[in-house]
Amino acid sequence: RMSTADRVAGQNALHIACRRNTAGCIEKLLEHDRSLGHTRTAAGEPPFYFAALHEHFAAMEALCRSGAVDENDHFESGHESHEARAREGDN
Repeated sequence: RMSTADRVAGQNALHIACRRNTAGCIEKLLEHDRSLGHTRTAAGEPPFYFAALHEHFAAMEALCRSGAVDENDHFESGHESHEARAREGDN
């Protein structure tokens, strides 16, 4: 269930599933609509941001397997993606 605060922040069901580390739910949502993986919140954060922020590795793996992570993804807020930093060795 999405709260009013989640809706105002521009989060969809996939953002919340990533925040809660529900890999099975992430996979089902992306099977239904792959474009959800590339949506952003009002602050410019993609679903992967929430999985990485909370170190939810199962969620990150589910997103990567589904192709929902853009290799060159940067957040509009100026924060470089966790995945990009890891590739560059800056983690």
